[in-house]
Amino acid sequence: SNIDYLISVNSFPKEGETIHANSLNISLGGKGLNQAIATKKTNANVSFVTALGNDSNKDIVINYLNSNNIDYKIINTNDTTGSAYIFINNQGENEIVVNGGANLKIKLQDIDNIKDLILESDYILLQLEINLDIIKYIIDIAYENKKTIILNPAPYKHLDLDLLRKIDYITPNQNELKDLSDNYSHEYLENAKHLISKGVKNIIVTLGKNGSCLINKDITIKIEPTKVTPRDTTGAGDCYNGFFVGLLSLGYDIKSSLQIASKAAAISTLKNGAAISYPNIEEILKNC
Repeated sequence: SNIDYLISVNSFPKEGETIHANSLNISLGGKGLNQAIATKKTNANVSFVTALGNDSNKDIVINYLNSNNIDYKIINTNDTTGSAYIFINNQGENEIVVNGGANLKIKLQDIDNIKDLILESDYILLQLEINLDIIKYIIDIAYENKKTIILNPAPYKHLDLDLLRKIDYITPNQNELKDLSDNYSHEYLENAKHLISKGVKNIIVTLGKNGSCLINKDITIKIEPTKVTPRDTTGAGDCYNGFFVGLLSLGYDIKSSLQIASKAAAISTLKNGAAISYPNIEEILKNC
């Protein structure tokens, strides 16, 4: 969970340059929180585990989760609640600086304390804004108990093949996929097929304005993009991941889940902010 400071600028500052912002908006974010909100927007049952600091921002996050009817477990730390500083230019592009704070203070014992929640869940959605040893520990518990594991490998960290093979769905963008495949190729399909040949199960690569693509050993499914003129792309990938997992958990097939997730992510770019921009499932289905 992060407090997001959204700073609108005409263009990003160059090295050594000081510029004036057009506006400052403060909202809630963090990849985990964004994905939890997106999953809830599908009407799936979701439980969110998050670390918060010993500060006033903790109450802001808790109030936001309550207002969105999210079931949650809080890991309390003596650090500050995480924060992110998001610069958005006139083209809707963004540059982000994150202060991890409490998100980086989770301990293995904290995961032991919420193990029952992992065992009660069917799908485990993870991202990399917490420490990698914690991610590995959660994946091991989920894998041993035959849970469906989805990992959004962002912000990128190196992941070894033994770990990747335990994950049911990996959802990188093209650059993250290239890093995961150790720069095997300049083509995303080649990088994906290389990882599949090494025992990775399913790769869903997000392609920005070009849609997304599912690759496994049997099929390749291209999901065409929903054409929009983006205002702010912050959190669109989180929206995609949350909708995909939520819809899977509700019994949608993989292709339908991906198509609707893609539409949700596109719609989310029409407003500023991350989770606050996510549409409800009803809004999407009535236009399908």
